[in-house]
Parts: sequence; C-alpha cells; structure tokens
Amino acid sequence: DSGRMSGLGAKQAAAEAKKSVAVLYFQNLSSAKDDEYFRDGITEDLITELLKIKGLHVFTRSAVLAYRDKPVSAPQVGQELSAAYVLEGSLRRAGDRLRINAQLLDTRTGHGVWAERYDRELKDIFAVQDEITRSITQALRVTLSTPEEKAISRKPTENVRAYDYYLRGRSYARRVTRPDLELAMEMYDRAIELDPNFALAHAGLGIACGVYHEWHEQNPRWTEKGLAACARALALDAQLPDALAARARIAYATHNHAEAIDYARRAIELKPDC
Repeated sequence: DSGRMSGLGAKQAAAEAKKSVAVLYFQNLSSAKDDEYFRDGITEDLITELLKIKGLHVFTRSAVLAYRDKPVSAPQVGQELSAAYVLEGSLRRAGDRLRINAQLLDTRTGHGVWAERYDRELKDIFAVQDEITRSITQALRVTLSTPEEKAISRKPTENVRAYDYYLRGRSYARRVTRPDLELAMEMYDRAIELDPNFALAHAGLGIACGVYHEWHEQNPRWTEKGLAACARALALDAQLPDALAARARIAYATHNHAEAIDYARRAIELKPDC
C-alpha cells in the first residue's frame, strides 16, 4: 500500500544519506604558495571521481567551495550540508615528491572512519586518487560496478607534466580576466604539446576560447580555435562532459542559445559537477 511504499522510500532515503560525502579542499602544506592551483585541482578531481559512483551521494564543488581554507569541523559541515561523512586532508609537494594525508570522518561523532598517508612520487598522483576513491567505497561498503571500476581507473593522461599544465590552465581560466585567459590558453597549449591525446586539455582550451571571445575580443579566430579544440576532444572521447560544456560555452558566446542549452544539458547529465 501507499503507506508501506512511503516507508520504503524513507528507508531508502536514510540509507542514501548515510553514504553522503562532502569532500573539503585539502590543506596546502607546500612551501610554494602558488601550489594552491595543484591542491585545488587534486581536490576537485577527487570530487569528480567520487561522483562517478552511484552508491555515493557526493556534494559538488560548488557546495563545498565556501569551506575552502576555512577552519571547520566535520560536525559543522554535516549539520550545514546534511552530509554523513566528510573527507579532509592535506597535500605537500616538494620537487618530484608528493605527500597526501586523507581521512574520512563521521559527521555525527567527528570520529575517523578511515585514514591514510601517501608518500609517493608525483607521477603516482593518479594511482593515489584511485586508491583514495576505492578506500572510501570500501569504508562505506559500497560495491563498484564494472563500468564504475573502469571509469575510476581511467587516467586523463599518462604525462604528469601535461596534467600539471592542465591544472594551471584551469585555475587561470576561472579568473576570466584577459591576461589570465591568455595564460590559461598557453597552459592548455603546453599540455597538448606534451600529450596531443589529452582530451581534457583540448576541452579546457575550448572553454577558454569561448570565454575570451565573449568577454574580451569578438574575433572569429577564437571561436574557430575553440571549435577545433572541442572537435579534437570529442574525437578522443565522444562523451566527455567538459568538451560538451566547451561547445555550450562557444555556442553561447556566438548567441546560438538553443545549441548552448542542448550541449549544457548533455554535459550536466553526464557529470553533475560540470
């Protein structure tokens, strides 16, 4: 009956709430202040990886951005976001070495559910992200499907220097000033030179070109460059949300609003944090 169905729905909602995770921006313990782009990138990519797992409810970047570099407790975040768990940690990069501390906390008690320290070479960053993701699913007893296993195991690039340039580009692009967007495009171009098959870097370049055209210089060269970057990204990965978002950005910049809406919807369907 309807009452029984309502009860089942409430139980299901409660079960899902128990597996809700807020990933807070890791602390940057590196000596270089400009390493914040790297800290931000690693944190956001962890969010993206966890969002691929249907058995978890993961809060998007926009939901946790307000807590960036602010002293907050797990119970506070739990109360404000209705998150059952918080992932927090710190990151230190020195040359080619990388140290990451991560811990998963129960927001009701503030007690740790899982914790680990990773002392690795920088080239192992994708393996560390993979291990953290899997450890969280194991701690919360979430079973990964075969497609989810493949999705979180897939590396965006084999070239860690290209990845570093990509993260720099993403950080510059968000500031949207003319010099920052020009730096962003330069960073993406460098990433692509190191790995021509780095689809995310092509997509990032497409977005930067679209924003540059919209905000700073209405010149066809930017939309042409952006569309070429999008085409390359989609040729490498036809379902890449970032590439679809880039196409939406360029369509918007050229006042093709219906097309922009279509691409944006497709991007969000594939990646809620897009």
